[in-house]
Amino acid sequence: MDSGELYERSLSIRYCYPRLLQSKMKQTIVEEEEEVLIDRLPSEIWLHIFGYVHEQDIRNFVFAYPQFQLLKIFWEAKEKQHLKSDPYQPKFIPTIHVQYGSRTLFRFSDADFFYQHVNACCRVAAVYAFFLLGHSKDSQTYTVRYDRNTQQTCEVNMEQLLADAFYNRNCYGSLYRVKQKDENKREPMIDLDHSVDRTYMTNRHQSQFIGQDLLPNLHLILENHQLSELDGHNRGKYEDHFNEQEFLAWQRRHALYDRNEKLVDEYLNANTHLTYRAQCSKDSVLGFREHVFNQIENKSGTSLFRMLSAKDHVIYGFCDCPGCYYQIYTVQDLITIYNHLIFDFDTHRLAIEHLADESSCEDFNSLLYDCVQILQDKVPQENPVSFYRVNIEKLAEVTQGFNHAGCQCQYPTVKVNQFSFLDYTYLSHVHLSVAQNNEHVYVLATYGGIAVL
Repeated sequence: MDSGELYERSLSIRYCYPRLLQSKMKQTIVEEEEEVLIDRLPSEIWLHIFGYVHEQDIRNFVFAYPQFQLLKIFWEAKEKQHLKSDPYQPKFIPTIHVQYGSRTLFRFSDADFFYQHVNACCRVAAVYAFFLLGHSKDSQTYTVRYDRNTQQTCEVNMEQLLADAFYNRNCYGSLYRVKQKDENKREPMIDLDHSVDRTYMTNRHQSQFIGQDLLPNLHLILENHQLSELDGHNRGKYEDHFNEQEFLAWQRRHALYDRNEKLVDEYLNANTHLTYRAQCSKDSVLGFREHVFNQIENKSGTSLFRMLSAKDHVIYGFCDCPGCYYQIYTVQDLITIYNHLIFDFDTHRLAIEHLADESSCEDFNSLLYDCVQILQDKVPQENPVSFYRVNIEKLAEVTQGFNHAGCQCQYPTVKVNQFSFLDYTYLSHVHLSVAQNNEHVYVLATYGGIAVL
């Protein structure tokens, strides 16, 4: 075959597939532009530009232009060093002075700095309180950011998160607190998958393959060890009154009436003791379906879901008298936490509100009233207590950026195997009670919202 014939054949192919050739030419041009982009400015200028945008924006930028990957790694190292050397960090990141059940007393080291940046410090205290919702700070739990657009999950440094809150930087994604599945290492994607419910992730983020399928695992099986030892009259009495619904109601009342450990004052359909007892007696274990599935649609900015999980757990009788004092430690070891949404910056924002001091704690039965009494014991009597509320507000749709019965004390010893619904807490705000003691400022955080039972 001579050269002329080859030339004619190449022209024929070119004329037959013009779109393929055009597509190849465009791809070549784009690749050349990408190669040129990183060289258009010196590295120092790119690093300076990165300083004005959020970390997630940089991730998206590198996803589009992979040539910036090495520059991003260098920028991240520089940011970590900058965070450590920030002279204001010890002043705006408080220490946890002490925890009173679900309430946390924060201590800010510099009173003058706090009052000069009071709104920023209140944001920090609120975000820190979201992280501690239902938990104590420990080494096995940490924060991850889930991006619903890319389905990516990455670990978020707590200090960096609090710094973003203080400087009011634009933040993205949904922040979750997760627990390590492997005690020796952190794997954000795997740990998130084991810390959330699949139905929740599907409804909230349209993520169908992330999370545990909890519904098929729901069960509550009781084995009454002592029934065989009772006479016929008492055995019939216990079989009539001691059932799965009554046992679940007894467990839930610990979450409702323990003033030290309960998270919020308000409970759905639980205004009185009688109402709450009837509600619990009526609901079965599948109250999970009735309550949780419906409440997910609220799309709260901060939330926490608690399940009771036990295998061959023995309870040596319990008192169910109307006047007994409920303490959540009775079931504390059985609680497993899912869907701990610290904050959803894609759908909500924080708004600081200074409350009138004289009317903030008029309800003597509220958790806030208890907090004021605790705080006043920590500061001189003449120092006033001021009140702030950090509200969790939904963003506009177009905005993007930063949830009486008789005594039954003679229940027999039981062995319980269960995976059942305890409650689902949605926060609407955090109350902050603030008081100064010498050069320090104490901030006591109290949660406000509603729990679904």
